[in-house]
Amino acid sequence: MSIRQKRFGATVLRTMQSVLQKNDTLFQSLVKDGGICFREIRMSPDNTKAFVLWDTYKEDTMHATAVLRQHTGTLKHLVSKALATKKAPYFEFVANFDNEIVRRREEYDKLQEKLDEIRQHE
Repeated sequence: MSIRQKRFGATVLRTMQSVLQKNDTLFQSLVKDGGICFREIRMSPDNTKAFVLWDTYKEDTMHATAVLRQHTGTLKHLVSKALATKKAPYFEFVANFDNEIVRRREEYDKLQEKLDEIRQHE
């Protein structure tokens, strides 16, 4: 993932958090009732698609998924409007219940990058 993708993903995440703080109804439904927490946003290489990794701190993941589906349209609209870009990214919500696998994959990618750098210097 490039620096540009990471920066834009972080901007989208901050915007999403800001929208949730300003909209009490959305905050109540998603965060308090559904227990949803947005962990990270990963962008496609051309920044047209945002993969929103989310998790829930409540036991009932089916309820959290239903709440997110119910409010997806409103959340997408408000975040796209707040971003104020010509073309807002398409949001795809990805359940991230197994953070350990993602963490290990990221560690593997970092080690692979270091190995590639070492090989280039030889």
